[in-house]
Amino acid sequence: MPMRVEHADLVVVGAGPAGLSAATEAARAGVRVIVVDESPVPGGCLRFELQELFGPGDHVEWQVGVEEAHHLACAAEAAGVCVIPGASVWGIFPGWEVYVTPVDPASAVPDVIRAPALIVATGAAQNPMVLPGWTLPGVLNAGAAQFLLNVHRIRPGTRAVVVGIDPLALVVARQLTFGGVEVKAILPPAPGPYVIGSFQPDAVTRSLDGSLPVWGIPLLLRRAVMSIEGRDRVEGVRVVDLDADGHIIPGGEETWEVDAAVTVAGLFPLVNLILSVGCPVVHIPELGGHVPLYGPDLETPLSGLFVAGSLTGVVGSPIAAAQGRLAGITAARHLGKLQAGRAAQEQERIRASLSEARARAFEFLPDADRGMARLAGLWDRRAT
Repeated sequence: MPMRVEHADLVVVGAGPAGLSAATEAARAGVRVIVVDESPVPGGCLRFELQELFGPGDHVEWQVGVEEAHHLACAAEAAGVCVIPGASVWGIFPGWEVYVTPVDPASAVPDVIRAPALIVATGAAQNPMVLPGWTLPGVLNAGAAQFLLNVHRIRPGTRAVVVGIDPLALVVARQLTFGGVEVKAILPPAPGPYVIGSFQPDAVTRSLDGSLPVWGIPLLLRRAVMSIEGRDRVEGVRVVDLDADGHIIPGGEETWEVDAAVTVAGLFPLVNLILSVGCPVVHIPELGGHVPLYGPDLETPLSGLFVAGSLTGVVGSPIAAAQGRLAGITAARHLGKLQAGRAAQEQERIRASLSEARARAFEFLPDADRGMARLAGLWDRRAT
């Protein structure tokens, strides 16, 4: 059977807020755009979200992720973007050639999409939290809990603990309470060989600097979950005391009865596809781990390759969407669809909206500004 080949000016990998926004902005500039995503529904992790956006003074706006994802998908369609859901990208080759396979074998998707420009917006994934009992039914990571609550309106349990302390843990804990779940506490995992990150109380306190309030949910820095208990499902958690250095104090163990445990161990950018095409990556912990090397307009050292969203460093959806718009305009300029003067004006306008989004948005990584400065320095040194 001959290969099914599609042609476009621009391929966007990822239909989250960054990818959809990039595609829409480029299409409005006259670019023929195809977006591919392995999910059956566009929107990415935005569909899981329910969050507050803080404005000047006491002004607060609620962002309902499912509604916002639908709005972005409709805007892309109206701009003439071709969105192909349920399509998993298994390879990217110079040129650019994007090789695709259907998630559902019964569905029809192209075998390969060819275009002179490519935007990769694959987002981020969640680190696992490995501790005794972590595979029991009733143990969920933060994204799974958000998906149940905000997409399917299903409570993951009636009484839960959130294991892991960072800004995302606070958000998930509050969303659990919105769903009618009693959250007994937010507390770290006990130190162990497979636990990611430092859970010394002073380090945790610094990581939460400037984050959201805890809304009456107990935030415990001197207690930790040693294990998750139960035979066929979660029935409780074993809790220990910690000293000021984060070490376990013997003799203070007790078991709490819960039927759900939500684990939060941080996010990391998904750079596998970027690596496969030879794009340089750098390790910047302040941005979540390895990120592609990219410039101020989200261009990479490889001609015609651009990036956006949490792939560039873990960010919330408002920042990802603004980055997507910038990447879309940059790609349109590269393709010659926008004159240099107009493109520069559009890039300046979107950079301003990106700065505003950063000022308003909830930050997952408190040291992101320092990480971005490091990345900018690496980019500048490369250019010289």
